[in-house]
Amino acid sequence: MKTKFVIVLCLLAISLSDKLEPTSRLLAQQTSELSIFYCGFSGAYCGHSSTNDVNSKATIVILAFVNTQADGSVKMDEANFPHAPFSEWKASGKKVLLSVGG
Repeated sequence: MKTKFVIVLCLLAISLSDKLEPTSRLLAQQTSELSIFYCGFSGAYCGHSSTNDVNSKATIVILAFVNTQADGSVKMDEANFPHAPFSEWKASGKKVLLSVGG
């Protein structure tokens, strides 16, 4: 009985194998995202980056951070917003997100 069960499973696997895509083709269809934090605002807002230090392979740049206020509003350090890097990231197809409160 056990042998017949194994044979049936093998025949089923063989009959389905031509309908399944090879793993290599499935892996080639997958896309990857690489996200990186950019901490380029002043010290009260993270303040670790002073240049565009985002890896060129990054697909998503997360700006850190917009601070939350006691009343629930958010405050961004507009004086130190990275305008030039932001334009570069957008032009190269990166998604740019804003992290609120860390």
